This record gives sequence, C-alpha cells and structure tokens, in this order.
Amino acid sequence: MSLKYYDATNSIRKPNPKASYYEDYAAILSANFDNAPNVAYNEVEYEVTYGQNDFKKIDRVRIDTVLEYNTGIIIGDDYKTFIFPPEFDVEVRYGMKFRWKNNYWLVVNTNSYESTVNSAEVRRCNNVLRFFGENGERIYEPCIMDYTLRFANNEDTMTITVGNGEQKVWCQRNNNTTLIAPNTRFLFGSPNQRVSFRLYGGGSKNYLNTDTMDDNSPTLTEFYMEHYEVNPLFDDIENGFADAYLDEVKIVFGSTSDVSLNVGNSDVLEATVYKGNIIQKDVTLQWTSSRSSIVSISNNIATALSLGTSKITASINGTDISNSFNINVVSSALEDVYELVVTPDIDYVLQGKSQEFSVFLYKNGAKQSDAITFNDLSEDIPTGRYQVVVNGSNSFTITNYEMYMKKPVVIKCICGDYQKELNIKLRGLY
Repeated sequence: MSLKYYDATNSIRKPNPKASYYEDYAAILSANFDNAPNVAYNEVEYEVTYGQNDFKKIDRVRIDTVLEYNTGIIIGDDYKTFIFPPEFDVEVRYGMKFRWKNNYWLVVNTNSYESTVNSAEVRRCNNVLRFFGENGERIYEPCIMDYTLRFANNEDTMTITVGNGEQKVWCQRNNNTTLIAPNTRFLFGSPNQRVSFRLYGGGSKNYLNTDTMDDNSPTLTEFYMEHYEVNPLFDDIENGFADAYLDEVKIVFGSTSDVSLNVGNSDVLEATVYKGNIIQKDVTLQWTSSRSSIVSISNNIATALSLGTSKITASINGTDISNSFNINVVSSALEDVYELVVTPDIDYVLQGKSQEFSVFLYKNGAKQSDAITFNDLSEDIPTGRYQVVVNGSNSFTITNYEMYMKKPVVIKCICGDYQKELNIKLRGLY
C-alpha cells in the first residue's frame, strides 16, 4: 500500500515515533476513561512516600476485575486491576500501597515496563500485622493472608486441605516490617476468638528486589507462619498485640527483705504474679534453691539444713521472668523483725476504677495471719470523689469516682504496735 500521505503527516508528529504513539494512545485512553462505567472518581488514594502512610487521592482510576491466568475465570473481589489515567505520572511499583473502599490494597503485579498503559494488579489486605517498634511503639501494618484452598492430590479422597497449622502472609517491605524477627508471634481474629501464629525461624522471604541492585527497593515481604498458642498472661487480647505485657509481668514477694532462719526451721514460699497492677491467679511458679545443701525446697516449703546463704528464685515456666531473694541460715537466735507489707505497691487509683489493697504483717520475712485495722484519715477531699470499703481482716478497696489531685486518700494500717500510712492519689485517666 502506498504511503502517499506519510511525508505530509510526518512533519506534525513527534520526532520520536514512540512518543508519538504514546501520545495517540494516551488520548484514546483518556477518552476511554470519560466513557467507562467502572471509573472511581476521587475515591482511590495512593501512598505518596513509600512506607509512610501519607495518602493522596487520585482524580480517577479505572477498576477492572482480574482473570485467573490458567482458567480465564474471574478471581474474587479481593483482586483488582487499577488502570491509571495518562496524567497520573507516579511510577507504580511492587508493594505500593493504596486505600479504597475502607481497605488497603497492595500492588502484587505491575504493567509499567515499556507499556503504554500504567496499570497494576492489586490485592486487598484482609488483615493487619500488629507488633512493636524499636521504641515500644505500636505498629499496624496491613497484610494479605493467603486463603487459597488446596485439594489433596488423590483421586479416591478429594479432601479439601486448608492451611490451618500454617499461614502465608504478604505485606509491604518497609522500615517497620524489616524489624520483624524470627519467632515473633502475631494475633489475628476478633477479640473473643483470637488465634496466634509464630513466624518460622527461616520463614521471612524479603530478599526479592524490585530494583536488582537495591536491597531497599519497594517490594513485598512474604512470611511463613505456624499456628501457635495464645498466652493471656502476655498477650493484649483486646487490642490484638502478642507479648504486649512482657515488660509488665512481674513476680512480687511479700517481704521486701531477705529471710533469716535457724537450722531446722522452715518458711512457706509465697509470691504474687502481676500483669501491670492486676494480680494473675492462675500462674504456676517454679521455686529453686541455688544451694540445696543449705536450703532445700519441697512443695513450696523451704527448709534450712546448714549454715550459709542460698538464693531462692521464683520463675514462670517457659519464660525468662523471675525474681529472687536470699535465705540466710544462721546459728544464733534471731531477733524478730516485723514489717507491714502492702500489695500492690502502687500509690494511685485511676478515675472510674477500683483497686484492692492487701496488707499483711511479716515476721522475719514470713507472712503472719494477724488482722489489720484500717482507718481513713483523709482530709479536705470533696464528698463523693472516692469510697473506701474494708473487705476483710487484711484488705480494703478504694474506688475513684472522680479525679482529685490536691490531696491523697490517707489510709492508716494498724496491727498491734505496728503502723503504716498509705497515701493514695485519685488520678485521672492518663
């Protein structure tokens, strides 16, 4: 066919044929946007700075379904193709994050290399990784949990197998997710049905670069996890953070000093486990003696066998949480030392909360059963701000109805000749 008009049109076209064809296609694509029914206007947001969650709206995005490459069947609503208008000149890359329809979406495939169409295949984030940063801050990272059903390769028993004991997760590789270490646990599910998964020791696949030579280039991180147990002692079940209370769980002994015993005497070993200010009643402690020839332990009873000093340690099984004190075995008669001990060892009650305090008399480090008398000596606190209720012979409860910080609640604890005053602040919710 003769190209008789080619020279005439060549002068008005771009010097670069590629640029000319792209400009022509951009005009067609723009017209297509104006007439397509599946265009979202000012709905889709993109992450301006990779990994920073600073989102900005895109004027218009065409949203298409995704076909399964092998079967040609439309994949579910969690998969979409975002087609961007010509004026959207942002480079779309693996791991790029979008926000649309109250969900986060991650780019799992792109069509930007030498293509006239700037588009990306995205997948909806159907869950979130919750973990702690280097300074203890709480981090929320949208993630994709794989839910593909796998059929057993057996013609006789076509059993559907789901990854109940293991889980594959994708998320954006960024400064936060690179902090995730092997054996880190995560909680998923609704607060009353939390499940836990633990990252395998070699289960982090974050070494696939978008830019060959750039190990920090935007991309996806793939995690492989195994089903693990939820630990109510350490996990924040309500907010979905595993190991949230590791630094708040502590073992507290009744006596604040070491214990002295004569040879042949015994002491009942007692300790309380706290998570914050809340007593944990269903925790089993393991007791050990550093020198069993001096002090032996059997069924929480420590018995002095010979002169010397032994460190007694209480620990929570399966953790590094422990606390210790010394038992000194002496030959001389002991001079009795008495002490009033209050648990928990705090000086405040938060507004709208109630706090129970227990007070016991200790003799030579051993808890006594003597009753305690409690007197409220508070002055000039407006009526209705608090209430003190004596629960029994060794405990009382303070309820803080309304914050008042000018003066504390003063409770005098009396046991025979021994007294102790407690100053409890009525703090606000902060």
